Amino acid sequence: MPVTPGLSAINRAFPGAVAWAVGPLDGGGQDALLEIACLAWTGLQRMVELGMILVAARTWRHAGLRYSPGGLSARALLYGFGTALTFGLAVCLVEALSRTWGASLYRDVLLGSKGADPVYATRGVQLAFWAVGILFGPAVEELFFRGVLLDTLMAAASPFAAILVSAAIFACFHYLVSGGIPLVQFLGGLAFAWLTLRTGGLGAAWILHASANAFVLLLEIHYQGSPLR
Repeated sequence: MPVTPGLSAINRAFPGAVAWAVGPLDGGGQDALLEIACLAWTGLQRMVELGMILVAARTWRHAGLRYSPGGLSARALLYGFGTALTFGLAVCLVEALSRTWGASLYRDVLLGSKGADPVYATRGVQLAFWAVGILFGPAVEELFFRGVLLDTLMAAASPFAAILVSAAIFACFHYLVSGGIPLVQFLGGLAFAWLTLRTGGLGAAWILHASANAFVLLLEIHYQGSPLR
């Protein structure tokens, strides 16, 4: 892949930072910088979305924000981390069992033919993903999909129907934006919605959402066949 002028300029202006984040600006380095740029752009989009949600809520006094994003109570922490731990152990167990049969749940089913992305073995992409894909992004998504959308649906349907519809919309959104497997996103949407209704806040759902994304990052790193760099 040829090096673009913009990335060459970044390499000349900040050679030390580029070397630390992605290594020499060869084909792999350029891919990593492009991934960092994409994650930064996603972060900017989430900031705009956050502003729009808050402005709309203030303007129309949307009742959906009663599911407060703040106030991480002990109950929310217990539910969030407890569910995340259960999820992680279940995935690890299935992965271990699948390996005994010469397969891999994550490599063969979730990654599929594309395989693990080598850019996730670099520091810069990992840090950008932690900031956008694990901390900030899930917080904004929970604010909208569970804080606004779920509550809107609750006013017009039963809790069961509201959970199903909000999870389906959540899965479709992720499929249209980034592809992936809609079933995984749908199951995640079900869990996030259930946690929101169970705890009366967004904290537990955000913890599970962020933990799931972090787990995906760790699996990506694991399948590079190399340690963290």
